[in-house]
Amino acid sequence: YSTDVQKIMIKTLNQRVENKKLSNVTVIHGRFNDPMLPENSCDIVFFSSVYKEIENRISFLKKAKKSLKKEGRIAIIGHRKWSTSSGPYREDRLKIDQITKELQGVGFQLSNSFNFIPDQYFLVFKESRD
Repeated sequence: YSTDVQKIMIKTLNQRVENKKLSNVTVIHGRFNDPMLPENSCDIVFFSSVYKEIENRISFLKKAKKSLKKEGRIAIIGHRKWSTSSGPYREDRLKIDQITKELQGVGFQLSNSFNFIPDQYFLVFKESRD
């Protein structure tokens, strides 16, 4: 699945899927408060440079969590708060600690963190077993 809230992005995604003849991608017009993903349908929910844009992240994460299969993961890529590279304004960036606390609040724990993208973090969370 690929989901977005902007009509122009939905159109762009549909064109890419069609042009590349991707039979394994379904484009979904999500909502600002709900990704609109089917329950128990995803191995991973992946946020690339968009997590900071979600207004009510806790509510959104709870809905995204329902879409995950057993052992499913949530992955988040974003710009580091201290980075001086291009990207969103520093005041709009989120600290890794804040993201981790939000995910812990809906029952996840940080399982992996990668540093191969300059000035960005790549975090992977799995469901807590507590």
